[in-house]
Amino acid sequence: MPQEFPDGKFPAGGKSDIEGIFPPPYYEWFQFEKDFTVYFNLDECISYLCEYITANGPFHGFLGFSQGATLCALLLGYQAQASKTLLQFDL
Repeated sequence: MPQEFPDGKFPAGGKSDIEGIFPPPYYEWFQFEKDFTVYFNLDECISYLCEYITANGPFHGFLGFSQGATLCALLLGYQAQASKTLLQFDL
């Protein structure tokens, strides 16, 4: 079964916690304030992922780490609330 691994849209700001484990460059999907109450570029990121899924899917599911895991849950939550199907999964 083929797998897809899209990178975050934005170069990571600051020092990465994975330096020394994985080689750079590092990316992030969105940015946020330190208290996690304000997020930046999240709408652009969601639009990008919906377009990516539509163009490259259907997919059996999602798997993400850190920001990617947050986006997996967010996309599935949007799907559950939608009056129409935004994401097509191959079952």
